Amino acid sequence: MRKKIRLAVIGIKGIPASYGGFETCVDETASRLVKYDIPITVYCRKELVKEMIPFYKGIKLKYVSGIKTKSLYTISSSFFSVLKELFSSNTVIHIYTVGNAIFIPLLKFFRKKCVISVDALDWKRKKWGKFACWFIKTSEILAVKFADSVVSDSKVICKYYFEKYKKKIDYVAFGANLNIKKVYFDENKYQLKSKKYFIFVGLFRPEKNVDLLIRAFIKANTRDFKLALIGDDPINPQYVSNLYKLANEKIIFLGRRYGDEYRTISENAYCYVSASEVEGTSPALLAAMGFGLPVLVSDIEENKETIEDAGFIFRNNDEEDLVKMIEYLINNDNLLNIYSIKGYERVQKLYSWDKISEDFYNIYKRITQSHV
Repeated sequence: MRKKIRLAVIGIKGIPASYGGFETCVDETASRLVKYDIPITVYCRKELVKEMIPFYKGIKLKYVSGIKTKSLYTISSSFFSVLKELFSSNTVIHIYTVGNAIFIPLLKFFRKKCVISVDALDWKRKKWGKFACWFIKTSEILAVKFADSVVSDSKVICKYYFEKYKKKIDYVAFGANLNIKKVYFDENKYQLKSKKYFIFVGLFRPEKNVDLLIRAFIKANTRDFKLALIGDDPINPQYVSNLYKLANEKIIFLGRRYGDEYRTISENAYCYVSASEVEGTSPALLAAMGFGLPVLVSDIEENKETIEDAGFIFRNNDEEDLVKMIEYLINNDNLLNIYSIKGYERVQKLYSWDKISEDFYNIYKRITQSHV
């Protein structure tokens, strides 16, 4: 007899998505997977939701608390989610972030099938100390040894796992929604003129190099162009405070923006830019391409994989090269329309949420094929 797929998702902040890439992925895919007649439960963190609703788009939501510190919040909230799942009727547990791999042996003991989505090479992030880096690398080993499927949205990360652990993991791309409607843009509200600003979207964390981006933009001859920054990081307020101190009148901080507001700010930008040095497949980058924006990103392998020949790059952590590329794009606006079309077409072809949801479904189906 084959197990029916009954899915639980653990390790994200919650849905509806209002934080990061994994949350967006779960929001977009789970809402499509319910159409396969799969019962789905998603665990959310109580402290991060505006309202505790029982259902969302046909998905059952459960809420857990955690120890709200930088090091313990994710792992503790995941632990409480796992405890609730040990005796549940759910057959497949999809865990997000590699640090949560520590719970897979326990779940396997209770005869759960486990999928884990690993992010970028998380131990590279500047926020982690020596113990955290060791823990994350150990978590990679646990994921490889015990999970029924290890998933990455980056072929670069898949290659890393194969070379380091001789483990072929599953590749499932990240997705983007194509821009299908225009929303009115109020220039006065945002202190920005349409097509006269670069935009960055993401958490303001050290590995995102927002400080380097600000310094380069201030240094560059940008004429009347500005840099709009969408994002924040409530867990690291000191870093955010330092960013504000670096800025001048060329830099516009917009905080967190979602939905139509995020869309209209993005689609009216001149170019998307990111100086991040650690990524998987960047959700913000894909979204920008889906909005029809040309993109300028650091030349890390993950970014080059995402854009291929449909965007511009600068040398990672090279402030002067970023300055040159910002000036080059401002002075060569004839190129931008060509690259905006190329980026849009690339997202349309490779990064469909419908296809990605089907890929996840096929993984769940594969790992539940065994007789019980």
